Amino acid sequence: MQDSLLNITRELIALRKKPSTQVRFKQYPALMQQFSDLVDQCDDVATLRQIIELDSGYHL
Repeated sequence: MQDSLLNITRELIALRKKPSTQVRFKQYPALMQQFSDLVDQCDDVATLRQIIELDSGYHL
């Protein structure tokens, strides 16, 4: 679960960097829902800290 959560975090950040809003609007909501669900289930402090470090400046 931790790996998929980190992968989704990276993918969301990559989408935020894309200039095309059309791509973001198609993919972002579903990924954000998966991210939210996995974060709710995650109790690994190290993984949650990694997400915070990855998200620094992108505010998922």
